[in-house]
Amino acid sequence: MILDFGLRGLISSIENRKSKIENSIRGKIMLNYSLRRGFDYVLFIGMLLIIFLGILVIYSATQSLEGNVLWYKQVLWFGIGLLGLMSTVLFDYQLLGKYSRIIYILAIFLLVFVLFGGPLIRSARSWLVIGSFSFQPSEFAKLATIIIIAEYLSTKREGLTTISEFIYPTTLVALPVLLILMQPDLGTTLVFLPVIIVMLYITGAKQVYLVTLISISILIIIFTLFLSWGNVHAIHNTSVLYFLHTWISSIKYSAILLICLLGIMVGSYYILKLFRKNIRFTVFGLIFVIIAVSLTVSLMADGFLKDYQRKRLVVFIDPGIDPLSAGYNINQSKIAIGSGKLVGKGLFHGTQSQLGFLPERQSDFIFSVIGEELGFIGASILLFLFLVIIYRGVSIAFSSRDTFGCLLAAGIVTMLAVQVFLNVGISLGIMPVTGLTLPLVSYGGSSLFITMVSIGILLNIRLRRYLL
Repeated sequence: MILDFGLRGLISSIENRKSKIENSIRGKIMLNYSLRRGFDYVLFIGMLLIIFLGILVIYSATQSLEGNVLWYKQVLWFGIGLLGLMSTVLFDYQLLGKYSRIIYILAIFLLVFVLFGGPLIRSARSWLVIGSFSFQPSEFAKLATIIIIAEYLSTKREGLTTISEFIYPTTLVALPVLLILMQPDLGTTLVFLPVIIVMLYITGAKQVYLVTLISISILIIIFTLFLSWGNVHAIHNTSVLYFLHTWISSIKYSAILLICLLGIMVGSYYILKLFRKNIRFTVFGLIFVIIAVSLTVSLMADGFLKDYQRKRLVVFIDPGIDPLSAGYNINQSKIAIGSGKLVGKGLFHGTQSQLGFLPERQSDFIFSVIGEELGFIGASILLFLFLVIIYRGVSIAFSSRDTFGCLLAAGIVTMLAVQVFLNVGISLGIMPVTGLTLPLVSYGGSSLFITMVSIGILLNIRLRRYLL
């Protein structure tokens, strides 16, 4: 009996060990299969090609600078970003949704901290500096906001049906936008609005919510441009524009103007109701809310903007207002891109960049360096690589197995696409100069690291689709 019991225990132990080995082998086989089939090599290789091109152009653009260490720092950040990307690929991206509130609160804390504890660099408090290490919290805030909005919207199976469900995600976006605007960093804030609009659209939000958000965004841009234009120009005090600018640029007069506008709308509503009994006040109320919110945000934005930022916005409307100062950057950028022609002047041979005529050539205007030294062909290759990344990202979003992954991928792809569009548009002169880097290309460790981590999340979403 004792011998029989011992043999049974030994056999059971051997079978358990055999089962564990088989499960381990099966798991490794499935993991290797998933890596071969699920890992998006096209997306990964496209990212690497863009980064290598960026490092090469940074080296070319800064070789005239003393020391020329920027390209070396970019290589170091690439190594750190590669570790971050691989780490992001390994864990389940669903954990991001689980800890989304902690990630978001950390991002807000860093934004608040940098306003009071960050050094003043180029008239802005946007960086946390610890020794030789510097980090820009606004880059992290973009990704953190996308994560928490994706987590919230993924719980709304039937879309956003009430006004409170619409206000909550817009508030999540408004808080980091306000904090970043206070730094002030106008360029980064422009990325948030398209991201939330796309994510709300995918969720199935009501059209009235989307129209309201888009209308508010457009009016904020128009009001901000008008306020900046009025502050820079000396408007004749008898003109209609002077009257409008006086009433819009003052908080006191704006409040009076909104009260009068509300009275006009209420009066118009009751007059029209006499002739048409079925008319509702909803449309009038919505129009008033759109105008009131847009004007309020524009006044806040105008209060945070520096004089040089206002001039940059005005130069977009009137390029000839200050060609030697505020308009200098964009004029030199156009000259650089135009002189590159079809094949460019060749690396290390761009006159505008090598002789120092093109400012911020390693970051904000690096696309101008590419246009000058590599020409239309080089710039087209770069844009094609970006198109590949965006296409693969969209494909990952639509093929995701869950709503959270779909929304997360869509938000990241929109963030990348908007940044590319804005940076290239600024270099070409079709967008106002706001100071925004070109993802994966421009010099900047924070931008490179967060962008690579974001692409790591995209790779993770696709990879998890093939893990059983």
